Formats: sequence, structure tokens, C-alpha cells
Amino acid sequence: MNLKRFWHILFITILMVLFPIDVFGSKEVGTLERFQEMDSRRLLEKGEKWLSVSEGADSALMCFSIVGARYANSSSRAEKELAVKALRGKWLVYFSYLYDYPKAYEAIQEALNICRDENIDNADVQISLGGLLQVMADLGGSSELYREAVSAYSSGLREAVKRKEYKLADRAFVNLVSASVALGSADSLKSVWPLYEAIPVTAEAHRRRFAKVLYKTLVASPAAGLGQEVDLLLEEVKRLPDEPEYARLRYIGLKSAAELSFRSLDTSRGLNLAKEAYGYAADNGIIDGEMEAALLLSQFQKHLGMTKESSESYDRYLRLKDKIIGSRLIQRLDELRFVAEIQQADKKMALLHEEKKRQMWMIGLLSLIVVTIAGAVLVVVSRNRKLSKANKALRRQFELSVATENRERRLLKMLEEESKYSKSSLSETERERILHAIHKIVESPETVCAPDFTIGKMAEVAGCNAKYLSQVINEEFGCNFNTLINKYRINEAARRLADDRGEWQRLTIEGIANSVGFKSRSTFVALFKQFTGTTPSDYRRSAASNKIERG
Repeated sequence: MNLKRFWHILFITILMVLFPIDVFGSKEVGTLERFQEMDSRRLLEKGEKWLSVSEGADSALMCFSIVGARYANSSSRAEKELAVKALRGKWLVYFSYLYDYPKAYEAIQEALNICRDENIDNADVQISLGGLLQVMADLGGSSELYREAVSAYSSGLREAVKRKEYKLADRAFVNLVSASVALGSADSLKSVWPLYEAIPVTAEAHRRRFAKVLYKTLVASPAAGLGQEVDLLLEEVKRLPDEPEYARLRYIGLKSAAELSFRSLDTSRGLNLAKEAYGYAADNGIIDGEMEAALLLSQFQKHLGMTKESSESYDRYLRLKDKIIGSRLIQRLDELRFVAEIQQADKKMALLHEEKKRQMWMIGLLSLIVVTIAGAVLVVVSRNRKLSKANKALRRQFELSVATENRERRLLKMLEEESKYSKSSLSETERERILHAIHKIVESPETVCAPDFTIGKMAEVAGCNAKYLSQVINEEFGCNFNTLINKYRINEAARRLADDRGEWQRLTIEGIANSVGFKSRSTFVALFKQFTGTTPSDYRRSAASNKIERG
């Protein structure tokens, strides 16, 4: 190598160290990593803006999830309050956009726990919890959930009035009226009415005026004057501004007017108002209201002897209910993708930080050997390392793509299975019983890991036929019997492989495979790698290495 060429290589090397190329690609990592580097307040603002954009719920959920995950006991009070707001944002996305009520409950309950532990005002959180409980009560007809919703609304209302946050109090009182009427008990409502009645009504306080009229018509009015109260309520509905913010209030007013008309025996008007409430909810995307109005319409039609129309309305109610459940299934896939993206981005961020540290060391080394041939060697070594890391990153990207495609195929299969069982006679009560039995069975390694454990034996233990058992597994776990059992067997195998002190430490890989019910070593190894991403031997070595490091 001549001197001139050496100096060219050395100069290029120094430039590469000082101005490194992002081997991972900014587009691939960019969005999530940029969000992770933002401060919490700015992320919350971005999340709220995404909610106002069509198809922006997923991006909003990403912002809220990042801020919520930053909560720690050592965080400042300001950061803890931001975490509570972020968790309420997650609740809103799951509740109002994705209709995944279990995830919504998990988010709002976490926010409530933080408020209690850190003595943070929780009026908004309580009211949000009440909204979720009320919708779940509407879906299941649970009086207990209605009572919990009323309690949450009442608590939030008192706190909001105490802090003079009257707009928040308005939202709480409207929902409290609705939940109390559904429960058939106005005791809690009447106890907070004096507090709410004392709040003045201004020209701009449309929700407050509506809430007070709603109380007077649904709760305070005598039965003899219900016809006039319907007119009063409908007049108040017309006064609401024609804006998206008041769409749900309009629906509540129409539905309540329909119920009042039926109570006053004006059945024809009540039926027409129920139809109007259903149409308004459908036109404005209030899917839970559309479902609720369809059920109400079915009940009215049945009362009037309109058997065919009642059946059609009830079918619409069931389809809407299935639609919400279907949205939750789709969200499960989106959530898996989101978690995978966060994990992948975390790994790449760690690699980038390592790269920066290595670059600083190289600058120091290059300053000592700029006139020696060792500079050229460092260039080759550096390039090889970068290429190796780039190749590994590409391989991880490929594996992630393959995993995503597999999940999508499983989701499609799960949706096909739902269609296959659409005519099944399995009742909800029996489904819950079988599901509970399945959970109990798979928690017993001795049962699941028996080599002769079949779907027939599982159905026998669960006390049902194999067809119903297969249906519940497909619909609730998104897979067939073999996949479900193999998953629990592989989990148990992983636990036994990591046990370096007990009885399993002495067994070979084949012995571990036999102990969890696999007769073929090759089948066990293939399934273990499919579920864990690594072979049983590598998993055992990795577990042993981790224990030595934690030492």
C-alpha cells in the first residue's frame, strides 16, 4: 500500500467516525425512536392531536403508552401527573375508538391507583371509570356494574364541584342520570343534586342546561306530566349546538324521550323516537349507542306485538355487539405489532448508543496512530463490524416480518373459525364454564404434559363434548387444541430447561422433551424454536449464563 493511498483511507476513516452513517435506516426506526426521545408533555399534545385525525388512534395510543410507561416511584410529581393523563388517554383510545373494554379498564385502573398512591386529584379518572363501567353494564345488563358506575360518577362529581371544574361536573352528572335511570334507583342522584343545582347556568353552558333538564324530566317529574316533559326534553335537544362535541348528548336526549313516551303510554311516539335515536347514533358513529338503541327498539316493538320487526331489531343489536367484539380481536393483533415494534426499537437504540461509545474510543485511538499502518487495519475491522451488525439487523427485520405475517394468518384463521361457529348452539353460560375449565386444566403441567393427553380427554375433564371445547379454544385463544397444548408444554419445557438445581438439570434435551409429552426430539426442537425463537440447547445455555452473571 503506497503512502498516498494510505492517507486517503485514513482520511475517509476519520470522516466515517466523526460523521457516521446510520446503518439501520432512519425511516425504519425513526418515528418510534423520535417519540421515545420527546418529553412527556409534548408527547401528550401529539397524542391529543392524533385523536382529531382520521385513522390516528394507533399513533395516539403509541404516544400515550410511552408516557404512561415512564411512571416510576422516583418520578417527579409533575411526571406522575402526566403519566395519569397519558393513561386516561390510553383509556379513551381503547374505549371510544377500538372498543377494547378490558384494555380500557386496565389503563384507567392503573391511573386510579397512581392517583390514590400519590394523592393526585382523580375526578376525571373516576368519571372515565364510571363511563366504562356503565357501557359494560349496558352490554351485560349487570346491576352490580351499574352501581359501581354510579359510585364512580358520584365521587368524580363531588371532587369536580369541590375544585370548581364545572365542565367536568357537567359530564359526570349527565352520565350519572343515565346510569341511575338504568339501575332504577335515584338515591345517589338525589344526594348530589343540591350540589349540582347550585352551579349557575350561563349561555355557553349547553351541557349543564341539558343535564338539569334531563334530571327534571327523568327523575323529578311526576308520572302524570310525562307527556309535557317529553316536549321539554326534545326542545332542549334542539337547542344543543350542531357540533360533534354534543352528538352523544343529542342521542341521550332522543333515547330518554323515547323511554318517557312509553312510560306515558304514548307508544306510537315512543317507537318513532326510538327509531330516530337509532338512526342518529348510526349516522354519527356512536356504535355503543346504536347497539343500545337497537335493543330498546326491539323491546318497544315486542311490547306492541310487532314480532317480526322486534326480531329484526334484535338481530341488528346482536350484529353490532359482534362488531365490537370483532374490533377487539383486530386490536389484539395491532397491540402485538405495537409491542414488537417497541421491543425492536429498544434493541436498536441500545445498539446505536453502543455505536456512539465505540466511535468516541476510535477517535482517541486514531489520534495516536495516524502515521502508522495500524490505521488501515482499524478501518477494515471497523467496516467488518458495521457490516456484521447491519446483517444482523436485516436478519431481525426479516424475522419480524415473517412473525407478523404468521400472526396475520392466524388472525384470518380465527375470524374464519368465528364464522364457522356462527350457528353453534353453545350458550354464553356454557362457554364461560368451559373457558374456566380450560384455564384450570392448562394450569396443571402434570395433565397437559401427559403424552396421551388428547382433545377427547380434555373435553372429558372439562365436562363437555369435543366440538364445544374446540369452538371455545378457537374463539377465545385464536388457535386449535394442538397449538394451545403445545404452547403450554413448551412453556413448561422452558421452565425445566432453566432449572439448574432441581431434578430437571440432570435430564438431556430428549429427556425434557419426553417429560412434557413429546415423543419426538425433532418435533420438540422445531416447536420450541417456533415459540421461543431459539433452540432448547441455546435456551439452556443462555439461562445458565444469565444466572452466573446475576450471581
